[in-house]
Amino acid sequence: NPSKRSGAALRDDQCHRPDLDLCPDQTWVGRSAFRSGLGAPRSDRGQSFFGAPSRNFLRRLPIGLHMTAPRPVIPGRTYLISRRCTQRQHLLRPDARVEQIYLYCLGEAVERFEITLHGFIAMSNHQHILVRDNRGNFPAFLAHFHKMVAKALNAHWGRWENLWATEQPNAVYLVEKDDRFDKLIYLLANPVAAHLVERLAEWPGACSFGQHLRGGSRNVKRPRGFFGKNSAMPEEVKLRIERLEGFEDLTQREWADKIAGAVREQEVRAKSERLKSRRPV
Repeated sequence: NPSKRSGAALRDDQCHRPDLDLCPDQTWVGRSAFRSGLGAPRSDRGQSFFGAPSRNFLRRLPIGLHMTAPRPVIPGRTYLISRRCTQRQHLLRPDARVEQIYLYCLGEAVERFEITLHGFIAMSNHQHILVRDNRGNFPAFLAHFHKMVAKALNAHWGRWENLWATEQPNAVYLVEKDDRFDKLIYLLANPVAAHLVERLAEWPGACSFGQHLRGGSRNVKRPRGFFGKNSAMPEEVKLRIERLEGFEDLTQREWADKIAGAVREQEVRAKSERLKSRRPV
């Protein structure tokens, strides 16, 4: 493993760009650049992993091969993660089978990677999930979850190309408990803020709002279609929503009232905006 030779090894599931290697000076560069020696003088080629790297090596790489620093992946962090469908197509639009596929794949991935799920919503052309990364493996969780959703929905829609936009998912690290709560309400109120529904309860797509109010979990059966009768995937998964860290002192009723009140504020704000602009839902 070249990265071990450099003394700076990092597993692929700890980095948001597993197709990159870490060179000895901690700069991330595509493997193809090292293998081919693109942009480097002849004396530098083949020396990047097995000898001292040239200081001018990275400077001589063609534009576009310089990479940003890897995203730190640290166990225990809470993230708001967002991703759009390719070309903003409505490939997640509300539909009973789409909702079942989305919930099943999410529940299975959460169980597989021991992720704590705090909230989620599937809009017609993008999604938001709020998670706590307990084991420092959220990139692997995202890769698996997005892969299974894409395969199952492509089979459902009868399509073959990429379902998700090609850019990386956006992951925002939420430090304080108020940050986490604000982003949870932002996530839940997406259909209201977009003036798609007047009240969040009217949104027909996958959403965790009801589970926040009721507490507990829900069972989701494996959808037919992409998943065959003899599939290795579980026949049923339990989708559990956990309370945000920092609000453990609240009872279930107090927590539900807090969320419902904050969502109601967003509904009133959106209604006021529509009245001012004379915009319908």
